Amino acid sequence: MADLKRYKERVTEYVNQGKRWFCKHVFKNPHAADHLSVREVGDYVSLTTGFGINLFMSILKMVFGVIYASGWLISIGIYYLLLSGIRFMLLFREWRSTYKENATEHRIYDIKSYRFCGILVFVLNWLLLGMGIPMIYQNPNREYSNFLMVALVIYAVYNLFVAIMNSIRFFKIHNPILTAAKRVSLVTALVSGFSLESAWVAKYGVPKDFLLSRLVNSITGSVVGFFIFVIACSMIIQANFELRKMRKVGKRGDAGIGNG
Repeated sequence: MADLKRYKERVTEYVNQGKRWFCKHVFKNPHAADHLSVREVGDYVSLTTGFGINLFMSILKMVFGVIYASGWLISIGIYYLLLSGIRFMLLFREWRSTYKENATEHRIYDIKSYRFCGILVFVLNWLLLGMGIPMIYQNPNREYSNFLMVALVIYAVYNLFVAIMNSIRFFKIHNPILTAAKRVSLVTALVSGFSLESAWVAKYGVPKDFLLSRLVNSITGSVVGFFIFVIACSMIIQANFELRKMRKVGKRGDAGIGNG
């Protein structure tokens, strides 16, 4: 038992060192580790990793879009680039939030960040629909490489796994910015699934089944667009409700948005 206790203490110390290192080098504020749990720091690491993966996939899709002269791949690459920008914005706003000493100001700033993220997702959803309509009504059949198809499958599975894990932990973190990051991961999973489906139809579809391919892409795009619309609107409504409640009671509540 004594050996097990010493082992747990050693692991705890290593974890705390990792927390301090992350806050020092990412937030440039080593004192942020004092009020962040290990789970929260892990989510920030996930957010940082997600930013890098999204950025890589956006570049990969734009490169293959140029190779195959595919406006759809270039457009979806730009969309992923914008999603990466949202993740970077969340990291930046969390970094700024750690320097707010007043707890009420800190919480209000986080909720406004959550609402701003919802607004950006709402705008990007219309951009996605605008990009998808021309793709649906053009002949989608293209001979994409197996490498690209494998990359799309791996990326879609990764995003689905992240979205499921975030859903499982839905009620375990009281942090609006991390909740916003989880909403973005869900949006990314939906878009990556749509992208994989459209590429799959383009590679393996038969030219004479063009109308069927158009129907499949139309249904998938509409469903994805609807769910993203609901996510964005729910974020904006939640944030406005929480801010009104704060102004009404004159203090910050712990319930509501932060349960993401």
